[in-house]
This record gives sequence, structure tokens and C-alpha cells, in this order.
Amino acid sequence: MNPDLTHHSSLITHHFSLTRHFFFAFAFCTVLLAAPLFPASAEEPAPFHEATRLLEEEVRLSARPQLYLLLDLPDRALIVKSHGMELRRFPIEAWSVSHESELRRLFKLQARPSVPRPKAVPGQDPTLDPIELRHMPMAFELNFDPNLTILVTPPWEDQPWLWIKTMLRDWYQRTRHPMMTHIRLVLRTEAGQSLAWVLLDGIALLVKPPQE
Repeated sequence: MNPDLTHHSSLITHHFSLTRHFFFAFAFCTVLLAAPLFPASAEEPAPFHEATRLLEEEVRLSARPQLYLLLDLPDRALIVKSHGMELRRFPIEAWSVSHESELRRLFKLQARPSVPRPKAVPGQDPTLDPIELRHMPMAFELNFDPNLTILVTPPWEDQPWLWIKTMLRDWYQRTRHPMMTHIRLVLRTEAGQSLAWVLLDGIALLVKPPQE
């Protein structure tokens, strides 16, 4: 192997390691110092409590070698992260949510969206047409534990009939299961398919609720 390439790879690995350790150190110090600097009181604003809670949860998730999701409703973004670093950001065109008070917890995805496999052509090896991004669903439902359902749909201008179908399904779900928390996210078609592509069974989700 080329020694220059080996050295370059080592530098990249070292840089990533330093960045990850810096995030852990910064987050740990912030959580550790938050209580002494800002003692809890009746006048303390709710956003401070929420920011501290999210940071504590993310510190725990960042210590694990796996992906997790941060749904930032105020910033209209669904972010894929690992070790505290942002890997992918999906802009949200619009959203709606029920039971906002129930969003302040950690959720786990039950199962990734099902993917309709391409129809097999008689006499053709099915491995010649593998699953690709274009095969991913444009609208889908994500069920999380505990008691959270997220409906993802493209906007009206991308897929009008699919948007109407999802709106009707959202209304039906909220009427049938009024005690569950329901979130509807409108993502551009390509963004929705890319999200379905990266999701994993059991992936953790943190939600940053709307600002009060």
C-alpha cells in the first residue's frame, strides 16, 4: 500500500477521533456545570429544562456505535447523527403533531418501512435488479415505542393523490387512536425516499418539541 495513502487515512481517523472526543467533553461539561450555574427554580424557563434533557439524552446515545435520529421541529429538520456528529439533514416542508407533552422521551423504531420489490422477470436473475433508492416508498408510516406514529408524505405539488391519501390516513389514525402521539412530516419526494433508505430497525429518535 502507498505509504502516503496510509498516512492520510491515519490522519483522517485521528481527526474524527478528536472531534468525537471533543463533543463528549463539551457535552459532559455542559451537563455537569448546568445545575450549579443555574439552580432549578419555579421561575426557570421550560426551554432550559428541555435543552438540558435533550443534551443528556444525546450524550448517552453518542456513546454508542450506532445511528440515531433528532427530529428538530422548531428548525424543521430531521437529522441523522452518530457520535454527536450530523451525517444527513432532511428539511421538513411542513409538520403537525398531537400531544406535544408526550414528545419529551426517547423513542425506538419498531421496524423500517417495507419496500416493494421489483417484479421478477421470468428467466432473469433477480439479483440483476437489486433494491435501489428509486424503489423506496415516497409515503410511509413509522411506528415507535412508546406510542408514537410518524406519517411521512411528499408535498401536494410533488404527489397530489399520495398527499391526499396520507392526509386521510392521518385523520383516520388520530380518530381511531386518540391517546397516541401522531406526527405528520411533509418531505420532498427524494428526501422521503432517502430517509426510508437509511432507517434501521430499532433506531433511536429524539424529538425537539415546538417552542412554547
